[in-house]
Amino acid sequence: METTNELIQPNKVGVKYGIMGGVISIAYSTLLNITDNQANQALGWLNTVFFIAVLFFALREFKNLNKGFMTFKEGLTIGGIASAISGAMSAVYIFVYTKFIDTTFFETIQNIQREEFEKKGMSEEQIEQAMTMMSKMMSPELTAIFGLFGAILIGLIVSAIMAAIMKKEPTMF
Repeated sequence: METTNELIQPNKVGVKYGIMGGVISIAYSTLLNITDNQANQALGWLNTVFFIAVLFFALREFKNLNKGFMTFKEGLTIGGIASAISGAMSAVYIFVYTKFIDTTFFETIQNIQREEFEKKGMSEEQIEQAMTMMSKMMSPELTAIFGLFGAILIGLIVSAIMAAIMKKEPTMF
């Protein structure tokens, strides 16, 4: 009698890679903070590249574990779960970091941004207006919320693209 191998469920892979993505994001963010590079946008975007790679490896592993098959829905599910978990971990980290560990984090970012505005030749009135708007958006709570929703949104978009490219539906016969 032949035994059937049970296929891996998308949620298992999504959770595994979501935790992995969260740990990578937290470690990289900590590195940026320790080296005073938290305002470096180019280095900040590298975190997004890392997460896109994590999503790719998650989908690839799922497909390999399922005998080369993955539906679009499974790929999107994996990406959604991984994005939500990674985003939640990162949101908690940034909240704790900015609220309790480095309470001057947003002040530092604002000072760096002020210098950038001055280099661009903006008037003092324009700078003050921009800084006022910026300060309304910079709080540990809002940063965590926007970070979580941003991670989920970007993760779903990237996952949809990857799932559409990588999908391979099982044949019925």
